[in-house]
Amino acid sequence: MGQIKGKDKTIKVEEPDYTWTINGNDILTVPEGNISLKITPNPEGFSDTGVEDFFGDTELLKFNIEHSGEFGFTAVLDYKLGPQYAGKFANLFYVVGDGTFEYMGHAIVTEEGVGTFRFTHASDYILAILEEEYTGQPLTTPEPEVTEAPKEPAAEETAPAQSEAPAVTEELPKEDTNIKEEKNPQEPTEVIETIGAMEESNPTWYVVGGVAALAILVVAVSVVVANVKKKK
Repeated sequence: MGQIKGKDKTIKVEEPDYTWTINGNDILTVPEGNISLKITPNPEGFSDTGVEDFFGDTELLKFNIEHSGEFGFTAVLDYKLGPQYAGKFANLFYVVGDGTFEYMGHAIVTEEGVGTFRFTHASDYILAILEEEYTGQPLTTPEPEVTEAPKEPAAEETAPAQSEAPAVTEELPKEDTNIKEEKNPQEPTEVIETIGAMEESNPTWYVVGGVAALAILVVAVSVVVANVKKKK
């Protein structure tokens, strides 16, 4: 790598399922010793902590780059994912190791099923195959919250209030206590009452009056008899 550092020359490392390409202009420091860029899909000991919580049922491709730590250069990886993923977004995540994941970018898979990515260090990685670019939120599909609609209070069946009819009170004409009933002076009741009063006040007069009345009656009878005899 020291021979191409700072030059527009490339080194390629080709494997059946992937190809690494390194350009001399992308080399910052020449690493000491050998660097292994071997990729192992679904390696043993891969940390699954937080994977299900973050990715849900998203289709994932897990892999490991054998070297540990920084490269000192940028390496371009052409990874054969499969033609079944053509046109989809392969979103690359770095597995931090504490159950969190760092988004590194995405590649649109070609018709040949290849996704191209850029790396600066080796670690465990996850590719999330989606229909669109990752938007920054966990990929789990939250279950919709089911909230019960507020129940309407039961309508109380109450008969419509009937307006009370105003009480009708028939006012009877008040008797005028000041009006005295006048009696007909010609009624016999008054005469009888007068005679009774006289009887109570003067019993002697009553006796004399009775004798006089009897005498008048005798005279009247005598006159009637006389007249009858004359006519004969």
